[in-house]
Amino acid sequence: MLASNLKAYIYLARNVGRGIYNT
Repeated sequence: MLASNLKAYIYLARNVGRGIYNT
């Protein structure tokens, strides 16, 4: 459960980071 949550958090963080980088 923790691993899945962490994976989802990393995915979200990467998505946000990409958006900021794009902007």
